[in-house]
Amino acid sequence: MTKAEKFKQLTCTQNVRENLRTSSVRAAALIGAAGAFEFVLRIVSTALLTRLLLPEQFGLVMMVTAVTAVADQFRDLGLSSATIQRKDISCEEVTNLFG
Repeated sequence: MTKAEKFKQLTCTQNVRENLRTSSVRAAALIGAAGAFEFVLRIVSTALLTRLLLPEQFGLVMMVTAVTAVADQFRDLGLSSATIQRKDISCEEVTNLFG
């Protein structure tokens, strides 16, 4: 079996397409829960940093946090969304995208 055939077998989407509604609802719930957990974790960590750091140090940390948050928005420039919307994707395309 070639590498391309193994990849095709691994990424077969027939089962996912049959249960698309259930998978979508479950994924939306998990993404919502993960987002809520991340929000709470960021608030708690910020509160802890305010108590542990001097005001000058905390200001520097928050400036760096703001810059990295903006940079995080431009991390993949929508490539993951474009990849998800493709009906078929080859092994070479995945390797170029994530490799």
